[in-house]
Amino acid sequence: MIFAIDAETDRLVARIPHGKEIEDYGCIADTCRNPACRCLTVTITFRATPLDGPIEPVSAPDRKVDLDLGMRTIDGTFSKSATPSDLAFAESLLEAMEPADFDLLRRIHLMIKSRETKLAKPAEINAQFDFDEIERSSIMQAYNDVLPFAETMHVVIDDFEYVVLDQYCLRPGCRCTDALLNLLPISEESGTVDTTGVVSVDYRSKAWKPVENEPLPCNMATIELLIESANPGLYGKLSARHKKLRTIYAHCRKRARALLADSNTVGVVGRNDSCPCGSGKKFKKCCLGKGVLDSPDGRAETTITIRR
Repeated sequence: MIFAIDAETDRLVARIPHGKEIEDYGCIADTCRNPACRCLTVTITFRATPLDGPIEPVSAPDRKVDLDLGMRTIDGTFSKSATPSDLAFAESLLEAMEPADFDLLRRIHLMIKSRETKLAKPAEINAQFDFDEIERSSIMQAYNDVLPFAETMHVVIDDFEYVVLDQYCLRPGCRCTDALLNLLPISEESGTVDTTGVVSVDYRSKAWKPVENEPLPCNMATIELLIESANPGLYGKLSARHKKLRTIYAHCRKRARALLADSNTVGVVGRNDSCPCGSGKKFKKCCLGKGVLDSPDGRAETTITIRR
């Protein structure tokens, strides 16, 4: 195993084979700080140091490597931009790494992203939403789809563990207090599998009900009891998560509308470019040509069309 957490300093260290020698490094691991970003890239800064010596703060790093923890390989962007020396170092590192090394880096990555998710203010989070679909059909949004590294809820039913994914309506003006809870069984072999149950709960009135045509792993009363027991403060948590998603959505929507209101937007954004509203679609298939209005001061203003 290449990486370890030093017991005395609680820092990440590495021992990398180099020919017949072993090179010791003090390391700093970092990730992108966008809570809405799903990337599994970790940037590791290496500074040569005796393993039993003090680890100095990294001011002029000897080496820096970007690893894709999902694919367990060198990050593609890094491969294209790295110097030949840094790329050779990264390749030798990857060759020596074991599955346990990737598992340790995944835990560090999750810790950093989870911390950033907690600290980030809703106005600072740049998430992608399909505004038109949300406001036309009131499609529900899962909390962990928007904030993938936020805390997840769990429940055990008949000795099977389930992830509980909470979904909410974000349509402006709607003040519902409903949450849809999707139960996804966790498989040791492949992680989560298909949803096997969905229930609806009004977190204000604490009223539960099944969703039509959605099978459940046990009766409704048992599910309610087990989810409440496994997730203390459940109703307050659902309320807080719904409020946070609404706030994130409102800020993202405001930014998107501001971009589209710029009279130069259509000229700057190409038809095949990503739409500036953040939906992830091409401009021509999203907001191009929708709702072009004249503002009171005579400027052309492009807005998002809202269909009910």
